[in-house]
Amino acid sequence: MKNYRQHRVCLMAGDTVARSVSKFIYIRVGGQIRWIYPPLNKPNTLWPIALDDMTAQEKVKTFLKETWDISIGYRELSFLKPDNFDNGQIGYSVHPDNKSLATEKPGDWKKEWLVIGTDDLGDPFIVDTATEELKVLTAMHGEGEWDPIIISDSLDSFGQILKELKILSVNRTTPVDLERKPITEKERGQFIKNIKRNNSDIEFEYWDNLISEE
Repeated sequence: MKNYRQHRVCLMAGDTVARSVSKFIYIRVGGQIRWIYPPLNKPNTLWPIALDDMTAQEKVKTFLKETWDISIGYRELSFLKPDNFDNGQIGYSVHPDNKSLATEKPGDWKKEWLVIGTDDLGDPFIVDTATEELKVLTAMHGEGEWDPIIISDSLDSFGQILKELKILSVNRTTPVDLERKPITEKERGQFIKNIKRNNSDIEFEYWDNLISEE
């Protein structure tokens, strides 16, 4: 069986077409290449080559391209920029002298963890690449060991939570703003309800505390 080189092309969202590029047939759905086929004039060699959509790190960097910092009252969530992603791992998975800090020992940083940002307390947001859905964790720093909790069942769900939080933050980005326009119990309840819709086994209390004024 011949090995056919895979190509990537720029796609427009919403397209569902077949196109021949460099004698290969590209099938795209919703603006994303899904399969590549060898030339159609060789039916005896026609088979689908499934694309590995992206590596975990590529998915994380794509997520960060579309994610912005959020401020709500005294609380703030800050995220790495893709071009600063590697530097953002220093102090977590890697020492400033480039030595790995990740081990398999309980309480140590795991090699599968990627930092994507921090909250205003300095606690990191962590993507667990050992999970297929890329669960998002957080853990208190400065405790001598890492004991993370799950705050989102997937990276996609985490993005949805941030969108909900961004809506809540409108006209509430500073402590003064929040005092003038406090979050109502109805808004708080709807926020948690929306999170529960796409997440099942996470620490919902983390998000409730995040928007708490206490």
